[in-house]
Amino acid sequence: FGFLALLFATTFNTLQAKIWRVNNGTGVVADFTTVQAAHNAAAAGDTIHLEPSLNDYGNLTMTKRLTIISTGSFSTSNPNLQSDPKHALVGNVNISNTGANGSVLSVRFNNGFNISSGVSNISLVNCVADGADDNANCCGRPYVDINNADNIIVSKSFVGSLRFTNNSNNIVVNNSI
Repeated sequence: FGFLALLFATTFNTLQAKIWRVNNGTGVVADFTTVQAAHNAAAAGDTIHLEPSLNDYGNLTMTKRLTIISTGSFSTSNPNLQSDPKHALVGNVNISNTGANGSVLSVRFNNGFNISSGVSNISLVNCVADGADDNANCCGRPYVDINNADNIIVSKSFVGSLRFTNNSNNIVVNNSI
């Protein structure tokens, strides 16, 4: 009985996950205009879609497990592959609350990712530092700073710098520049 109850609860929670749209473009109707407002309203397990925009979506402090995705990494240098070549840009991302454990992010960012304070199981996939291009040109910022965090994956990402400090363990970096 216990296993069936757990299976039912897990399935029910998955079925209740919501997808939130974020867009701050003039005349566009979406759920939110900033990534932080979307985060604050979302429940653990929800997905946030950052749509193309001329303006960035602000900074983000994560406290819950979410999936946050945006437009393609190199949409302007791969013409005719996107319906809208603008980027969806996030400022600084701070993940220092264990409630965010298990989050997956695929975003373009213009400041940095700070992952710290015992957080674990964070995946950064297809993340791109603003200013990076197909030739992997970008400066020391934007950065990813992993401080006292475990089981972090950085995959298929372009960042200015990557730093691991204070007992960070099981960090996997693959196919990234």
